[in-house]
Amino acid sequence: ASWLNSNGFLRALSSSYWSSTTSAGSTSSAWLVSMPKGNLASSRKTSTFYLLPVRGGIVD
Repeated sequence: ASWLNSNGFLRALSSSYWSSTTSAGSTSSAWLVSMPKGNLASSRKTSTFYLLPVRGGIVD
């Protein structure tokens, strides 16, 4: 989260954040990224986690 806060994101927390990727083994689950350790995990889409709204493109 410290890296995110120093690279354009405001107040990113050391917590887990949703990715946009559905788990291959279960369409009711998606992947998470744990910011403190960089681990990946899968969780049901009904679970509550943070997200980072981002979009593609070039930053001017």
